[in-house]
Amino acid sequence: MGKQAGHQRHESVPQPDCRLLQLPRELRDKVYDFLFLSTRITFGTRFNDGIPKYMMPAAHSLALLSACRQIFNETKTLWLQRLLFNFESVESLFDKLSSLPSTILSQIRHLRIRQDSWILSFDDVEHCYTLVWILKLLPGLRLDTLTVLGPLESFDGITNCVALEGLIRYGNGWKELHYLTPDSAMLGFGERAGSYGRQRGGSYRRQPQPSSWKDSLLSRDGIDSKATVVIYQAAEGKVVGAPFTKNNSRPLNQIVVPPDTLETFGLKEDVQLMSDGQRERELLVVVMRGDTDIAERDEGPYDQADIRQQTDGMAWPAIKANLNSNDDDNDDDFQEIETLEADTYKNRDEYVWD
Repeated sequence: MGKQAGHQRHESVPQPDCRLLQLPRELRDKVYDFLFLSTRITFGTRFNDGIPKYMMPAAHSLALLSACRQIFNETKTLWLQRLLFNFESVESLFDKLSSLPSTILSQIRHLRIRQDSWILSFDDVEHCYTLVWILKLLPGLRLDTLTVLGPLESFDGITNCVALEGLIRYGNGWKELHYLTPDSAMLGFGERAGSYGRQRGGSYRRQPQPSSWKDSLLSRDGIDSKATVVIYQAAEGKVVGAPFTKNNSRPLNQIVVPPDTLETFGLKEDVQLMSDGQRERELLVVVMRGDTDIAERDEGPYDQADIRQQTDGMAWPAIKANLNSNDDDNDDDFQEIETLEADTYKNRDEYVWD
């Protein structure tokens, strides 16, 4: 058995009829890039018209890796860095990634996740954690691009606004963040009472954007770090779900217009932005980290709000057991009733709003 295995490891079978292998290596690398940069693999439950379907990667997504040993050897260090890993929930993300060694996890460069929050129960006390804190349980991430799809139910934009602010102020493990929302309410809601994060006398008030978010980012990365935040709003007639491009979106900048001041900005709804025909337009916020180390600090002491303070040393199965989720939101509850469906797409950056 050992001799046979050793023989198989060193044997190389010629492929004289393989046209791909007849190309120069530089051209083969371009083919590999084109293929993997247009491929995504998807996991998790997606709801289509209220019907849960567990999404699986499209058939033969990584078939090239099994074509022959030479192609495998030429691509084994490429595909992880070029594929888009798409997760329909944070639970599906941790089911697939939490057990990976940091040497593998750190090779993933493009990841997309639907925004979610967790309610964890410890000692009969419930703690709610947003995405920025949840991702800190994967300190090995060294992403080029993190894409977040905000939820449809977002309390008139406040949930999206608070989640994005958290990622800008405390997020690590990514160089570029793409935050997408299904409408423009995140930039137009009026002051609301409640515990939504940043407080002003017990209420939450939005700030002019993207300047406020950029100031927060520069305070982290340094004034000369070249960190940037840009907002794009979908143009009229954009096909819902189509990736943002320069042709179907426009930059959006909010400014304080007299008689408003910075202290009164956000008290009332932005009438124009929340009007029919404007509010329904999707937003894309692109956040670029500056010249700084994006790695997550993986040692305490942690901030009181940091999820790692409660889960220090706890493995994913134990964390999952402490999740206090509605039955309708738990992937495991659907295993007997939901159908499996392959993720099909024309463009790997396509998305749908549940």
